[in-house]
Amino acid sequence: MAVPSCLPSTFSSLAIPGASINNISAAVVTNYTASAPLFSKPNHGAIGPVQVDFCNVTVSHKHDGHDEAILTQVWLPIDTWNGRLQATGGGGFITGLGAEYVVQMDGAIAEGYAAAATNAGIYAVQSGGDDVASWALDDTGKINMHKLEDFVYRSLGDLSVIAKETIKLFYDEEAKYTYFSGCSKGGHQGYVLAQSFPDAFDGIAAAAPALFWDHMPQWYWKSQVMNTRKEYPWPCELDALRYGALEACDEIDGVKDGVLQDPDACNFDPSTLLGKSINCTEAGRSVNISELAVEAVRGEWTGKTPWDDLFESQTAGYDVDFQFGGTVCTNGTCAANPFPFTIWWQKVFVKKDPSFDLVNMTDEDYVAIVKQSVEEYENVIGSPDADFSAFNKAGGKLLTYQGMSDPAITYRNTRRFYESALQVDQSISDYYRLFEAPGVGHCAGGRGAYPHSTFDALVDWVENGKAPDTLDATSAPNEEGEVIKRTLCAYPKRSEYQGEGDPNDPASWICV
Repeated sequence: MAVPSCLPSTFSSLAIPGASINNISAAVVTNYTASAPLFSKPNHGAIGPVQVDFCNVTVSHKHDGHDEAILTQVWLPIDTWNGRLQATGGGGFITGLGAEYVVQMDGAIAEGYAAAATNAGIYAVQSGGDDVASWALDDTGKINMHKLEDFVYRSLGDLSVIAKETIKLFYDEEAKYTYFSGCSKGGHQGYVLAQSFPDAFDGIAAAAPALFWDHMPQWYWKSQVMNTRKEYPWPCELDALRYGALEACDEIDGVKDGVLQDPDACNFDPSTLLGKSINCTEAGRSVNISELAVEAVRGEWTGKTPWDDLFESQTAGYDVDFQFGGTVCTNGTCAANPFPFTIWWQKVFVKKDPSFDLVNMTDEDYVAIVKQSVEEYENVIGSPDADFSAFNKAGGKLLTYQGMSDPAITYRNTRRFYESALQVDQSISDYYRLFEAPGVGHCAGGRGAYPHSTFDALVDWVENGKAPDTLDATSAPNEEGEVIKRTLCAYPKRSEYQGEGDPNDPASWICV
């Protein structure tokens, strides 16, 4: 394989349909230490560190009729290329290219892949959305719909074109296989790619996909209740209810390990702890578990909110091991502590006013925001259609794992989406499989066993036709240094302890 010079002129013939090139830069990077520690790169295990020489190509382009600068980076290993492309996704309001997600590209080139990512023309520095108004609103205070569409899908198609063509121009051959790997927003990107650009990638690892963005205001319901009542439970109350549920349900699966293999089997009633006195660090004294704390956790567990008769709920309910972020307290005073995404989505995308006062809005205001969000954005950033027939026809494979203790994305929504796809095509498991990971948090973390073998299983599926029925998974060590090892099963099956043998030996568990 003759490798040409890493110069901008090498890529001068690069063309993007419906767009023009602003600028191309290319520079050799030598002795770069590339690595991705365990749990830092979702879908993957620990990678590296290794020393890599690569050609760093940065392409700036704009769509016809728009004054913009969308950046795409492609890292091309010089002596260690494995003949494959791995594009990487982002999280929150970042699409993948940026300091916060450089470890995703690091891990790819460490294993010999050409790596690629895009910023979608959005120069966000806060994945939580604190600076989202800087790009989402135009000079007139309206939503910049073109940028939003770039963020959601258009830049993803460009990414695949740029990465593939750059590889061909540099190596004088096409990538043998092309992959995409992402989690959260990156998981949503994977689903969008499978739907909107079914020929873009051979294999997509899309963990914890952030579906139902148009329903994001519903995540705020608990804060709305608290703000309306001007009552804020202590965080210790919410934690006590979670611990109570775990204690009551932990051994339903036959093993006491702090992980619920089947959260749906836990029928713990939080009202049994109403009024219980608990030691509360935040308060500096003992407090009694309040009625509002019970109401909040019951709503999170069941997905039922006070407004279910006014709009279709998409919260679906969380595992009882859900890590509540319901309140935050400073100097003895507590306030609601909602996810930042739902704050900025409501302020910027729905109200078009970054200074809008969510804390003092009425219930009527809140219901109107929920409905308006769906009306305006369902067709822009709502969940992709559940029909993956075009992706299947293109020969693509889609692999998803979902943490069942994920505080941001409930496993029930991901499961529901998969079941919708199953209704469209009963043979969906031939090309799209879901693995639920008990006790795992958002993308990683939590006490549960993280499926570090996901991407390797995807590669084996794409290149060798071996569809994964199970995934190997390992947890982080607890305070005693104990690690949980499990075998995860393709949904709708789940892993069940056989009742004998070492619970930490995956052989003691079977898929049922």
